[in-house]
Amino acid sequence: MKDLRDILTHAQQLNRKKSSYAIATVVGTCGSSYRGLGARMLIKKEDNTGTITGGCLEEDFHRFAEKAIEIGKPQLIEYDYTDDNDYLFGTGMGCSGKLQVVITPMPSKNGQQFIKTLENVIEKRKQTVLVTIIDQDKHSDFSVGDTLDFSSNHTNNFPKQIESLINDFLQKKYIKNNTSTSCFRKKFCGLDILVEIFCPPLTLTIFGAGDDSKPLISSGIELGWEIQLVDHRPALANTSRFPNITNIHYATTGNWPQKLRLPQNSAAVVMSHNYLQDQVILEKLLTLQLAYIGVIGSHLRNKKLFKDLEKKGIVPSDVENIYSPAGLDLGGDSPNTIALSICAEINKVIYKATGESLSLNQGPIHDRCSTLN
Repeated sequence: MKDLRDILTHAQQLNRKKSSYAIATVVGTCGSSYRGLGARMLIKKEDNTGTITGGCLEEDFHRFAEKAIEIGKPQLIEYDYTDDNDYLFGTGMGCSGKLQVVITPMPSKNGQQFIKTLENVIEKRKQTVLVTIIDQDKHSDFSVGDTLDFSSNHTNNFPKQIESLINDFLQKKYIKNNTSTSCFRKKFCGLDILVEIFCPPLTLTIFGAGDDSKPLISSGIELGWEIQLVDHRPALANTSRFPNITNIHYATTGNWPQKLRLPQNSAAVVMSHNYLQDQVILEKLLTLQLAYIGVIGSHLRNKKLFKDLEKKGIVPSDVENIYSPAGLDLGGDSPNTIALSICAEINKVIYKATGESLSLNQGPIHDRCSTLN
């Protein structure tokens, strides 16, 4: 989500200046690819925001972006680096795959629809479904590169079968697991479409404004998460100590402010280092349907904490998504390494990943379906 935040910020700045730029979107992959469907970058003449091939093809994207801006139409381009001699005579990537990219000029109707989608998702926290036309056959209502907001307007002249297909996907995957963005590509009813389900950034609520929360906050920001900080000590919970966040809440024992949001499928880390405070916080958190609840502290301390909660009729062991002590075993005991281990564990939980070393996985690095022949 961090890359999309950066693209939105840059696009808004360029729009205010009425500057020209382009958005490149990965719409097809086959074999190895640096990033998957829906990956984007903003292309300006001097530079770009984000990356979709790690620098391998970005220079070439600039050339196509200039053309798209000049003619005022999206460009559909395809790279084939499956040839064994590609690293000598082709793109030089040596990845053995194919990549299809749509480059959309800005300002344009299609480009603005994407920026509006980002504003709805990131700033207004609205779940949004975006449909991009990759190819069309006998559908004069659509053109290659058209971008449509499916979530807000179901009267985009879609064939009924496509509406049913998208709605079925939403029911099965999107509504049940709305913690991460999902997408798929489908050829159906004479249309080749990319469907993207954008979910608001993960909310990470940190209970405890000690110095060790600072690297956790910084790491969460780098991942594009929305950070909330809660503490019962006003001397600690203030913007002078945490200038990089705005959602800071002072909360006395058991009384949380109304502005504090703990949405379903969000994450929380308890690190007040005050036993009674942690007990009260957990007592509330365990009644919520959060994706992740992490507790800082030793096994011995947390076992005692859980036993005291059980005396109140609350059984932490019955809660699936509680992690105590919080974090993966990455080594190190500094605040920075602890923050890294906690963020890694949260990411693992959100994406339902194994957390194992990629070197142990002999299959594809990422769970991606091929969309090109």
